[in-house]
Amino acid sequence: NYMALLGWSSGDDREIFSLDDLKQAFDITGVNKSNSKFDYEKCLWVNAEHIKAQSADELTATAATFVEAAGIDASDPRVTPAIELARERAQLLSDIPTVIAPVFQDAIEYDAEAKEKVASRDGIGEVLDALGKGLDSVSNWQGDDIKAGIKSAADSLEMKLGAFMLPCRVAATGSTSGADLIPMLELMGKEKVLARIAGFAQSIG
Repeated sequence: NYMALLGWSSGDDREIFSLDDLKQAFDITGVNKSNSKFDYEKCLWVNAEHIKAQSADELTATAATFVEAAGIDASDPRVTPAIELARERAQLLSDIPTVIAPVFQDAIEYDAEAKEKVASRDGIGEVLDALGKGLDSVSNWQGDDIKAGIKSAADSLEMKLGAFMLPCRVAATGSTSGADLIPMLELMGKEKVLARIAGFAQSIG
């Protein structure tokens, strides 16, 4: 797609084409005479748009090689919903395993800066303890109930929900950034999330 646009224009400012679209739209009169400049960032953007346009099944299939190479079983039923969470964050198919890895890893490595950012907060031990108890009380491990569990933890300390989201993200995923947290927690499963929160609390003393 992007390579075609380096020396040709459809005349209607379109930038995203399927191969069939390109075949139908191409006309020699649209080829320009000026030298083209390859813009890597623009190429990444175009690729990201193609990733967003794929159906869930198509994206799972095209990403399978990269997922397997990262040690994730592509046949795991959690892979497709996890990839859906990565869709908006991936510019390349090779980005997807990094985004979804926290769901499938038995153990995670904490980003040092992320860990310090959370560990340095006043009262973080109390926050993590309340977070663990709030999530342990969730009997139906799905999105709304998980969020309610985090809110109950915040309420127990008379704090806002937002104050609990970053500690929860870092404890569960090892990073301050990533895909939407609540769906990620749902895919991880209750046991893994609780173990990670407890392990993180222990690691920061």
